Amino acid sequence: MNTFSLRAIKAHLGTQLLGKKIHVFDELDSTNLEAYRMAREGGEEGEVVVADRQLRGKGRLDRPWLSPPGVNLYVSIILRPPIAVRYAPLITLMAAVATAKAAKGISGLQPRIKWPNDLLINGKKVAGLLNELKSKAGEVDFVILGIGINVNMTLEMIPEEMRPIVTSLREELGYDISRVEFLSTLLREVEGEYQAFLTGETERILRQWEELSQMVGKVVEMKSFHEVIRGRVKGIDSDGSLLLSAPDGSEKRVIAGDISQPEEFPDMKPGFGSEGK
Repeated sequence: MNTFSLRAIKAHLGTQLLGKKIHVFDELDSTNLEAYRMAREGGEEGEVVVADRQLRGKGRLDRPWLSPPGVNLYVSIILRPPIAVRYAPLITLMAAVATAKAAKGISGLQPRIKWPNDLLINGKKVAGLLNELKSKAGEVDFVILGIGINVNMTLEMIPEEMRPIVTSLREELGYDISRVEFLSTLLREVEGEYQAFLTGETERILRQWEELSQMVGKVVEMKSFHEVIRGRVKGIDSDGSLLLSAPDGSEKRVIAGDISQPEEFPDMKPGFGSEGK
């Protein structure tokens, strides 16, 4: 187990914006909660909150996020993009691309993105993103970009009922990875993709997301709010919505939901909707 130190993180960083201020904690309820509090009190864009352990780590829909000490990476970043709220979902897609690239760069493994905010290796969850924002007059005031990555967690640390669906980089590689080096790599990748986003390279980010997800052409079932939608993935729309071809030939746009990917549904013909976006 390697511990965090501000000096070690700064020595590896190499960023211009992210990490101008880094707040390192042995323990927090949640890095997102702390970063949100800081942002509300005037925290600057690029400030980073890191914790060795979270007592109340959470994912989407307030689901708990396993956060043991000494092994994983729990980080939240304050962003203040000058965008309308309707474009905020693109921040999640941008961050997922950056996190996947960081994981590949540090480990050689190739995570796949599960829409909208999970990273999988060999079909098991290795990382999750949770973005929370504050807006005013339809514009984004700030976004808290929260990222949790299972770096060196061992199989024994994972509850037995979660082992079929959760993994870590260590479990996949067979050896530990420096969390400090991973954090530095992650911040560099996020900064690069964020700058690309701010300069209008949205299309490139979306194409990277589609490539890393390998979901285009796959049949999925989406539970969105109180509706269940089945369809074949066509791609990602310019606002970050998932585009599906439904069995009746219509196109569905999904902005949020839980997704599963069965082999095929009986009412979906094998070639239906496979023409892509």
